[in-house]
Amino acid sequence: MDKICLICAPISPPYAGPEVATDLLLCELRKSNFSFEFIKSNIKDSNKDKGKFNFKGLLVFLKILSKLILKLKNRKTDKLYLLLSSSKIGFVRDSVYIIAGIVFRKKIIAHYRGGNFKSFYDNSSPIFKKFIKKILKYVDTVIVQANILKFMFEDIFKGNIEVLYNGIPVDDNIINRKKREQINILFLGHISFAKGFYDLVEAYKMIYNEYENINLSFAGTIKFGKKSLFSQKLFLSGDNLKKYLNNYGVYEHEIEDFVNYSSLYRAKYLGIVDGDEKIKLFKKSDIFVLPSYTEGFSFSILEAMKYGLGIISTKVGALPEIIKNEENGFLIEPGNIDKLVLCLKKLIEDEELLNKISYKNQEYVKDNFNISKTSDNFKKIIEDIK
Repeated sequence: MDKICLICAPISPPYAGPEVATDLLLCELRKSNFSFEFIKSNIKDSNKDKGKFNFKGLLVFLKILSKLILKLKNRKTDKLYLLLSSSKIGFVRDSVYIIAGIVFRKKIIAHYRGGNFKSFYDNSSPIFKKFIKKILKYVDTVIVQANILKFMFEDIFKGNIEVLYNGIPVDDNIINRKKREQINILFLGHISFAKGFYDLVEAYKMIYNEYENINLSFAGTIKFGKKSLFSQKLFLSGDNLKKYLNNYGVYEHEIEDFVNYSSLYRAKYLGIVDGDEKIKLFKKSDIFVLPSYTEGFSFSILEAMKYGLGIISTKVGALPEIIKNEENGFLIEPGNIDKLVLCLKKLIEDEELLNKISYKNQEYVKDNFNISKTSDNFKKIIEDIK
């Protein structure tokens, strides 16, 4: 009798990395003979509401928990897979799911799709640190998104740590870049300081008058203004958090001003894009910029590579393991606006380099990040847990 893995994870909407990655993985798993059941674990349906506690969210959580308990009672279910959060509210929620799994004697697999669990742990109170360690003792396997990210759990988790790269549907077609009169720069992600949007704005303002053939398109959930302070604290740590708090008003004003008056700079805010609209956006873009202060394994970068864009990002999360500097694009230190300007100029001016990177990125994604390969690796991780 086949045992069943119970997958409790969020799916789209909202359209963010963890949700999109789960969508693709589930779709691929359904094509195989892998035995699993699924519970949608979304508490909120919009990115802007994530991490906020309210009564409605509590009711949704209780409904998910009741569904989870009913599924866990099934004797054919022997493993519970869930995503792990690095916010206090989110981790407490996840801990309840984990404890429910233990009560029904299931193996627990916790997948962390991020890059700042260590800073989350380090910045927690002594009591909450003990709580985190206690909960992780109940987990059999933790999954991270790259080998470089194992360090986040090595000091606080004594179980098995596995690596599962993001995957994406690929085909054999190669998009050959044609010389364009306009160079289209693209940013996809939260419109926030933590995602490096302020740094991109400052860099773009330095060069947009120098190059009349460039423009900037940006899309994603707006996370600036007074309401953004809490969410930015979740993603920033150390000196970057101090820098943000010390200059909070300046950063937020600059981001908001640029969004409101983007047309003055040959730039355009596109809102939230997905599906065919997002594919069209990638195909008509040339350079993808994500100068983020924190990442796990950016799904938008993987998509940009699939469509042959030149990449400029930062040395955070899984990215140094995924992107080879000056081969797949450029990696800079977070907050280094001058270096961001230099990298933008290099890709704008060097058509041959941009074409070379475009071809290499498409081949690289096909060879290493096919969703079918990710699905096979996921199944092996789950099935190897006895």
